[in-house]
Amino acid sequence: MTKRPPLRDGIPCTHPNGTEMRSGLELTWAFFFEALTWPWIYEPIELGGTPGYIPDFFLRFETRVSSPRRGDDQPLLVDIKPLHNRAEFAARARELFERRLDWNREFFIGSYEIWEFDGGAVIGQFWSPEILWSPDNLIHERLWINSYAIVFDCSACGQRSIMSDCHSWHCRRCGVNSSDNVAVSFAEIKALWVDAKNRAQWERGRE
Repeated sequence: MTKRPPLRDGIPCTHPNGTEMRSGLELTWAFFFEALTWPWIYEPIELGGTPGYIPDFFLRFETRVSSPRRGDDQPLLVDIKPLHNRAEFAARARELFERRLDWNREFFIGSYEIWEFDGGAVIGQFWSPEILWSPDNLIHERLWINSYAIVFDCSACGQRSIMSDCHSWHCRRCGVNSSDNVAVSFAEIKALWVDAKNRAQWERGRE
C-alpha cells in the first residue's frame, strides 16, 4: 500500500459533496464535524468589519436553544487556523476582536490537534462576550473571555453536543442543562479526529 504524504496547509481541497475548501485542515474539520453529527456550512457569510471576515464554518444545530451568551437559535461561528499553543489562540482571537466584526456572540477557534483535559476531549477554544455594567445600568465595558470547548453526550436527548468548560452544559440540540451530562472520553474523540485526518489525506490524494 502506498503511503500518502501528509496534507499541507493552503492547498485547496474538495469535499466529496463538491464543496471546495481552502486547505486540508478545513477538510479535516468538515469530516470531524460529520463524525460528531454536527451539520456544517462552509464560508456561509461575510461579516462586516475593518476589514471584513468570512467565517470558515457555521455549525447550526437542529433545535432552538436560548442562552444570553449564544443568542436564540444562532449558529456557532467557527474559525480554523494552524495554531500551536494558547498564545497563538489568543493572538488569533485578538485579531478578530480588533476587526470589530458584526458579531457579538460566542465563537469557536479550532486548529491542528485536540487535547485531553480531565479525561475529556478539548477540541478548541470558545471566546464569549462578557459585558461589565456601570452603576447607572449602562454598558461600561465589553470583554471577551475564553474557555475550553469539550464534547459531551446529552443525558436528555442522547445526542452529542459541545460545551464550554466554565460556562454551560446546555445541550445545543435540546436545550436541557443537566448535571448528568458526561464528557465523551478523550480516546473516543481522538479516534474520530484521527479518522477525519486520514479521510482528508486520502481524499486530497485522489485529486
